[in-house]
Amino acid sequence: MKQLNRVSSKLVILSLVPLLLFSLILYVSIKISTDRHINNQQHLEARLSQTQRLNLIIRTFTSNIIDTAHKARSGMELWQDAQEKVERGEIIITQQWQDYKKGNLSEQENKLLLSMQPLYQKSLESIKIIADFITQASSYNMGNYVDLKMYAALEPFLLKLDQLVLLQKQLAHDDRLLNSALTAETNRIISITVSVIAVLILLLGWSIFKSIRKPLKHLQRTMINVEQESNLSLRVALTTQDEFGEIGQSFNVMMDRIVDFVETLSEIGTSPDTATESTIIACQEAKTQVSSTQNELSNANVSIEQMSKAVEETQVYTENTILVSKEAELCATDNFIVVEQSSEQIKQLAEAIGLSTTQMNLLREHGQANRLSINCH
Repeated sequence: MKQLNRVSSKLVILSLVPLLLFSLILYVSIKISTDRHINNQQHLEARLSQTQRLNLIIRTFTSNIIDTAHKARSGMELWQDAQEKVERGEIIITQQWQDYKKGNLSEQENKLLLSMQPLYQKSLESIKIIADFITQASSYNMGNYVDLKMYAALEPFLLKLDQLVLLQKQLAHDDRLLNSALTAETNRIISITVSVIAVLILLLGWSIFKSIRKPLKHLQRTMINVEQESNLSLRVALTTQDEFGEIGQSFNVMMDRIVDFVETLSEIGTSPDTATESTIIACQEAKTQVSSTQNELSNANVSIEQMSKAVEETQVYTENTILVSKEAELCATDNFIVVEQSSEQIKQLAEAIGLSTTQMNLLREHGQANRLSINCH
């Protein structure tokens, strides 16, 4: 059933159903016409055969019985030939009559045959009488019978045979009228059937057209609204199990992906702003750190200058101390205590110089690190 709901299946049905139906109607019409023609032909052949049998019986009575009797009586034909003709005529009449009675007879024919049966028997008796006279070769008795009794015995049957021939013609005419009426009725039924089927096909086509046009218009309207209004929230509401339903689902999936893509682009667009703000804050922090580093460097420079002055003073003091030491060496004995005191002072000054030198080195390394960090920022 799902396959029948698809648009391709509907189009196939719309294409094939009318073709199949009209082909079937054409086949049935041809079959009915052919059967009717064959039936009519068989009826006409049967009527013609029956008519031919009756005419053959009449001709046999005329030529083989009546004419032979007259010729034999007048000596125009030999008795032996006359006897053969009469016997052959009797056989033909009997055979054709029996064949006629075995045919498909109508009610009128049956009634007429019942009334003709005594006349038929009487005509056979007359033929036997004539055959006996011919066998006896009695011209006198033959002449009396032919003139007085033969026609009275044969004529009623021959008249009935003529009636049967006319009845056959009438029945053939009635059959033709009946066949014409049946043909007209069949044509009328076929015309009505074709009209009804045409209406049903039109209704089927209209139904299929609506089932295709409605979702197609919905798809078209939705796409036009999306194009004109740029409304990405519009979706196709199609739940049919056909190609339009599949197209609607694909369209909805495509719109969802477009919305996700637009949101992703929006997020990507706001990320540079956040990064810029973070960079500005980092720069401000770096500036603050640079300022503090510069202050520290300034203080370090001041300390270095002070230490440099202290070192210079210490050097001067050291030089003076050395001079004093030299003078003290001259007066080593007298001034030994002074020398020891000077030595202690020298040691203290040396330690102070070493500490100053270490602090200077630390300050220089700290200054270089700060310069590198400033350069990196």
